[in-house]
Amino acid sequence: RASGGSAHQRRALSPAAGGGSPPPSPGSSSSARSRLFRHEEGSPMSYITDRAKRGLDMLIVSDRMPPLPFRDGGVDPSAGGDGHDEAEEYAPSAPSVLGAALDLSLPVLFNFHMFVVLMKDFYKKEFLRSQEGYVEKERSVFAPPDLPPKYLPMFYLTPLILRSQLPRRSRRRFYGTVFDALVPIRPVRFRDAFLGDCITSLVRPLCDIVFTSVYYLAVLHGILRRADIDDVGRAVSESGLIHGLVLPAVAILPLFTKIIQTLRQAYDTGRRWPHLGNTAKYCGAGWVVLYGMTHAAGERSPWWTAAFAVATLYQTAWDVMMDWEMLVIVPRDSPLEDGPVTSSFVPGWIVRCLARLSNYSCVDSLNPRLFPSILLRYVVQPFRRRITHPVWNLCRLGRDKLSRVRLRPDRLFDDPSFYWKAMLLNASLRFCWMMNFIPAYRVSMRSGEVQETFVDKAHGWSFVILTALEVARRSVWAIIKVELETIKLTAAGEGGGGADPTAPGEYH
Repeated sequence: RASGGSAHQRRALSPAAGGGSPPPSPGSSSSARSRLFRHEEGSPMSYITDRAKRGLDMLIVSDRMPPLPFRDGGVDPSAGGDGHDEAEEYAPSAPSVLGAALDLSLPVLFNFHMFVVLMKDFYKKEFLRSQEGYVEKERSVFAPPDLPPKYLPMFYLTPLILRSQLPRRSRRRFYGTVFDALVPIRPVRFRDAFLGDCITSLVRPLCDIVFTSVYYLAVLHGILRRADIDDVGRAVSESGLIHGLVLPAVAILPLFTKIIQTLRQAYDTGRRWPHLGNTAKYCGAGWVVLYGMTHAAGERSPWWTAAFAVATLYQTAWDVMMDWEMLVIVPRDSPLEDGPVTSSFVPGWIVRCLARLSNYSCVDSLNPRLFPSILLRYVVQPFRRRITHPVWNLCRLGRDKLSRVRLRPDRLFDDPSFYWKAMLLNASLRFCWMMNFIPAYRVSMRSGEVQETFVDKAHGWSFVILTALEVARRSVWAIIKVELETIKLTAAGEGGGGADPTAPGEYH
């Protein structure tokens, strides 16, 4: 109405127009309409517009984020001319990712349910046909033809394979990002290292995807040659090439990629620590996993169990101290020293027990009159000097250090119990990471012998449970890892003395 009216009407409706008639009274209807179309602060239209913009921002992320500020006033040197990387042109929002996951998961679950139902009916008919005196009912003209249930996965695998390749532009960007992370032919950025860590937790699903792809191609080949689908499935399940070479190589590839990434980071930054320490973590896990893959479950040495435990403890400590930088030892004169008791990571009863041990010695309380001089000289005093006193000194040192252990002061979550629960969850489920690398069985390429490498007493559910637990642990790890990198980037951008983001392979 404002655009179609006269100039006088447009000036009257324009908030920047000066002069004109005086504003109407607040109680009149014209005042309400004026506020509605002017989008003044607090008006209904302003509220609706603001909520609509927020909803659109949640669904689609179309605006580019400004480049990270650097100390020299420039932008990210690894980005293009406008300060943005080509791979960061589009960042899908959380609702869009959830919607895509549901669109792909629901058909798969439906087909899996139908496969289970049809297989039960198929085995029931096979059992009835094997009984004597069984007479099969005559089929109706309108009855659909019998289709073996094992062909059903082919119907939902085909759309999934096509969906994994289309639309081509988005898939090319996705596979390019994965390729950059798996093949570090350039300086390793935070995104590449983070993606490599997440891929190591998805070894079991990756092996299942590879096996499913091989089975899909084998069944297509069998259909063209009119072969029995049972024989095709048996050949794929007992293939020494697949279970003795292909699947173990796929499982080891993420570990090998992380080793190459850490070595590249050490070379680019010129610093051995902490990158070589991270390399040692993945190398140790690789040796433990290789031994578990190549030896049967009941033929492993006890040293393998000990190595598995030591590697798990090392990985747990690395997550807390290096990946999260969660714990710090505050100085004696630090203001954090007199902080609340709840800020300490170590429970108070452990500190009190160490304090009692460091102030008490049963040997020091012995009466020398009750011991002969020879026993006192050659037994009691050497024991006190070589064993008792070093142990008590160690307890005093441990009491002093543990009483000053705190969570790092820079945190984004207000509740400290979140971090304690995260550390407890990570320590409890850390063994699932290496267990996911060990397959159910392996087939020897020379003799064709099948060896059981994983004892599954839950009828196949052990792998599902281990994978779900590892994904949950990795999700918690990812939240705190991204939080730490956000704190470092914010401190560096504000010039607050944080880590230098221009260091190659660190925070790009």
